[in-house]
Amino acid sequence: MSSSSINYKRILGRTALIGLIFVVMLTISMMAGAYVNHPDYKTGAPGEETCQQCHDDYGLNSGNGYVALTGLPERYEPGKAYVLTVTVYHPDMTRFGFEITAVAETSGESAGSFACVDSAQTMVSGKYIKSSRNGLMCDVVGMKSWQFQWNSPSKADSAVTFYGAGNACDNDNDEGDDWVYTCMMTLSPAPKIPQQPRGMIVEPGDGHVALSWYMVDEPDPQGGPVSYNIYWSDSSTGGLSLLTTIAEKTYLHNGLVNCRTYRYQVSGANNEGEGPLSNVVKATPDLVPDSPRHLTTSKVAYDEISLQWDAPANWGGAAGHAYSVYRGETPWDMSMVAANVAATSYSDKDTLMPNTTYHYRVQAQNDLGVGGIEKISIYVPPTTPGFPLDLSVSVAYGDVDLTWQPPMDEGGDSVRYYSVYRAEEGKEPILVKDRLMETFLKDTTADADVRYEYTVAAVNVAGEGTLSTPVNAYVAPPPTTGETADVIYEDIPLSGLVAVGAVIIIGAIMLARLSSATNRAERARKD
Repeated sequence: MSSSSINYKRILGRTALIGLIFVVMLTISMMAGAYVNHPDYKTGAPGEETCQQCHDDYGLNSGNGYVALTGLPERYEPGKAYVLTVTVYHPDMTRFGFEITAVAETSGESAGSFACVDSAQTMVSGKYIKSSRNGLMCDVVGMKSWQFQWNSPSKADSAVTFYGAGNACDNDNDEGDDWVYTCMMTLSPAPKIPQQPRGMIVEPGDGHVALSWYMVDEPDPQGGPVSYNIYWSDSSTGGLSLLTTIAEKTYLHNGLVNCRTYRYQVSGANNEGEGPLSNVVKATPDLVPDSPRHLTTSKVAYDEISLQWDAPANWGGAAGHAYSVYRGETPWDMSMVAANVAATSYSDKDTLMPNTTYHYRVQAQNDLGVGGIEKISIYVPPTTPGFPLDLSVSVAYGDVDLTWQPPMDEGGDSVRYYSVYRAEEGKEPILVKDRLMETFLKDTTADADVRYEYTVAAVNVAGEGTLSTPVNAYVAPPPTTGETADVIYEDIPLSGLVAVGAVIIIGAIMLARLSSATNRAERARKD
């Protein structure tokens, strides 16, 4: 037998062995995958089977075991994360698994989402949470528990039912040792009660206190009309008692004693129940000023808002007339920006955000205390954007390629598009391209042997912004007939030089190998 025949058989044998090993490994992998990724749709939810369709040694929910889901609240709140525990029990078994899903009753779709607390013990598969391969062995004899996180839906507009299936078996892989159990638990949404009143404002006066407040989140209409409970106390300590219930978000409390401090809280209520109480506010009626009048603005810009107003009709019974100015991006969350303002005007020169509404209130005061309030809301319009950044240019094959980055300051409004300008040396720039959505442009209209200067401007709803820093470009003329163009290596990109070098090296290697193979063949022929 020739050596070539023996080598062929060795190669064939090794190939067969490698193929057999590959088949065995693939089979093991598939079996392991099937073991780890036990199938979805096995929770017993509407339209689903349970694990019992495959593990049918005993009847469903028979024997001395169970599956239980614990940790659910009485009612769930929207957009909240809950850590739940699922337990599978059978006194004689040592391996356990589970699968759970959550379904909205109104739509029949999955409700919320699941996340692993311990990713080694559990896994998420679409709308299901289930045990992983590492999470099958029991913690104590006859029982296994897992924890996972359920993220409730962003809106609590439906009851949610959890469907779960658990499997209990022993560890000797004998048939007739699988027990399957199911559970179902329904969770109702929290009552659609009103949210907490915010931004409580008190305006003391002569023998009275004016109250007003805001509801940040509008009450759910399904909860019915909202009324407001006002609680009060004329003592600095102790609890508050119900004063009145009204439908509006303002109330004037008359018949009070001057120089006495009162406390107030407000809550909203509807058919679902009473919402949380507001923060406690205090007010001391006295001969304090009325509200400033005719609050207006004379200048509105991102770097200055100028306010002016008229003095109160009644300054009260004391000197020391002054004003306090408050500002906020919401009327229920404001901070003082100026105190003891003597004039009936104020210029807010803080750096403000364009395309933003600011809320101001001006409160009059005298030596006896603070009095009435005047409010105004002011919209600061967007400004034109800043200049685009990092404008760069490259010239290839007679075209000019431009790239740039968006401006750092967009003027309070997103950049809508860009305008590209080109100027010949010593001439005015002309518009090459407008309404360009991208941050790049290939200019194919540039003439040869002309030096150009390019600039780019960003445009938003307020208009065109500042031009970018200019860049220069020169398109070399093509070589004339019969002439050989000089190659200026400095103008060739580094990537081009590397590519050319790589082609030369690869060609040389291939030529050398071809020559060597030819020589070997020639020697073999002569031998």
